[in-house]
Amino acid sequence: MCKFFKKLLCLILPFLLLGVYTEYKLRKIENGYSRKKADIELALKSTKILILGSSHTLFGVDPDQFRQKTFNLAYVSQSLYYDRMLLEEYIERMPELSSVVVPISYFSLDTSLSKWVEKWRCLFYLKYYHIPVEGNVTSVKDVFNLKRYSMIALYGISKSFKQLRNNFDINQVKDQQLNGWLKNDQILNVSDTVGRQRVVLHENLIFPGMRQINMQHLSAISDLLRERGVTLYLVTLPVHRTYYESVNAEIYKSMIDTASSFCIENGCSYSNFFTDERFNADDYFDSDHLNSSGAKKFSRILDAEIAKK
Repeated sequence: MCKFFKKLLCLILPFLLLGVYTEYKLRKIENGYSRKKADIELALKSTKILILGSSHTLFGVDPDQFRQKTFNLAYVSQSLYYDRMLLEEYIERMPELSSVVVPISYFSLDTSLSKWVEKWRCLFYLKYYHIPVEGNVTSVKDVFNLKRYSMIALYGISKSFKQLRNNFDINQVKDQQLNGWLKNDQILNVSDTVGRQRVVLHENLIFPGMRQINMQHLSAISDLLRERGVTLYLVTLPVHRTYYESVNAEIYKSMIDTASSFCIENGCSYSNFFTDERFNADDYFDSDHLNSSGAKKFSRILDAEIAKK
């Protein structure tokens, strides 16, 4: 029996050591969250305009196109809860802050990152920013979720061992700029079929009851900024024709009405570029995301809008 366990240990030990090594190296490599956290903390004292939001602003707003020092603190799938938490984390250390941009996308008033397939992103906010998971409800299943404790589990086996095979030399942030913008030069398929697929995907992110919760987060953002004399801008970014022609008219109208009413009540500004005809297929990398060319164009327009107001 003793010999058996010795042989078993000899068999398991190399894999165990490999796992420990992989775990250690994954904690050391840069990712979009760790890199942006380092970059924003270097830019805090000089930033005048802060961009929040999801992938629409992450890809669609290039801070270098603004006349004032601007930083893009958006992430893929970032919900209004995380916009609020990040703002609360940093605003006290941003003495020059004068404007904050929050995007209002087709689905953003009714969604929650913690309720859909990319909820694993919540654990990156927890790990790098120490922000509690959205909803702040931790079940027994959540407590024993390996992704909370292991980078291998968080990245997934496939991506973890792809890094291992490449000696942890895969650059995960090669297109992420020092100003927080994620540059994308691609022009992909913006056909009617793809546009409709994107709309259906986003309509599946709409969860009953989230509008009231998200409006509370937006109100908290507005109150926090008003106390410090900082202007809040709500913005709906442009999308391609194949996207906006497929949206549900009632959902779209509700989004506009809610954002407009909120700004009237709270003294902020709402600009809607959803169907802006200054943008064409060459400005998008899919039906609802601007590519780098479109981002530069939109950012100059947004800068002029902020300067005017």
